[in-house]
Amino acid sequence: MSNNEQKPHLITVSKLRKYYGEVKSVNDISLEISQGQVITLVGANGAGKTTLLNLLTGLIRPDRGEISLLGEKITGVPADQRAKRGIVKTFQLEHVFEEMTVFDNIRTACVSAAGKHYSMFKDIQNAKEINERTEHLLELFDLSSVKYSFVKNLGHGYKKVIDIAMCFAMKPTILLVDEPTSGVGEEEKYRTMGLLMDQIQANNLAAIIVEHDLHLVKELSKETIVMCDGEFIARGTPDHVFNQEKVIEILVGKGF
Repeated sequence: MSNNEQKPHLITVSKLRKYYGEVKSVNDISLEISQGQVITLVGANGAGKTTLLNLLTGLIRPDRGEISLLGEKITGVPADQRAKRGIVKTFQLEHVFEEMTVFDNIRTACVSAAGKHYSMFKDIQNAKEINERTEHLLELFDLSSVKYSFVKNLGHGYKKVIDIAMCFAMKPTILLVDEPTSGVGEEEKYRTMGLLMDQIQANNLAAIIVEHDLHLVKELSKETIVMCDGEFIARGTPDHVFNQEKVIEILVGKGF
């Protein structure tokens, strides 16, 4: 591919709409994302950010509009089938198994990604490939030192990283991350986001990251979209979007 040739779009969104009564949660949004493209999505509470991610994953259905993956329409494809095709989402509240060890959490995700199931007739301990994949993910996300700890005994920052590692176990092509540093202490924010961004880059993933910490976005993001009342109101580098008058008025504040 030449330098002048654009990368193919992995996912294309055309005039996507989702209303809840009079609330225009997603209002005729169009978007194209290519492999390796990472977008941070910011906006006030109720702007429509999580609704947009849920539309992309198939957790909710749009009122109208189309979603395509590599040119194939997937608007009516269920969430589990989209996940198998590589559209994977983390959540604001991490989806981890509190009563299990970190190792078993990651391994459960690896088992699911491999299309296998636990069985009383098959010893999962002997599944060499899955165990090796689990160990690899533990190392990538700096979790090896706590792999035999029960998740319930770990802090919120660890739980966020475990949730992210479980999503990577699903071998995503497009990763949708909903507030990875929500509830995480100030010192842990950069560690959590750094681990996430490093692995997105290492795997050349497309990603949309919803993030509420604007200082973090300004420091780490290359491309930012600001959402308000279900619409994109600004797009570009953080320095560009956070200096726009409308963004300052509704989101940033004069002192940012």
